Amino acid sequence: MSARLEVADIFGRHGEAYRQVHDGHLGRVERRVMSAIE
Repeated sequence: MSARLEVADIFGRHGEAYRQVHDGHLGRVERRVMSAIE
């Protein structure tokens, strides 16, 4: 049986780095959604 990978796992591991790299392109709503999923 393979391990299940969820969006929350990806955001948890890489979300902060993604937000830093895309700082000028993410709006408030997108940031709030990412935080809610995390």
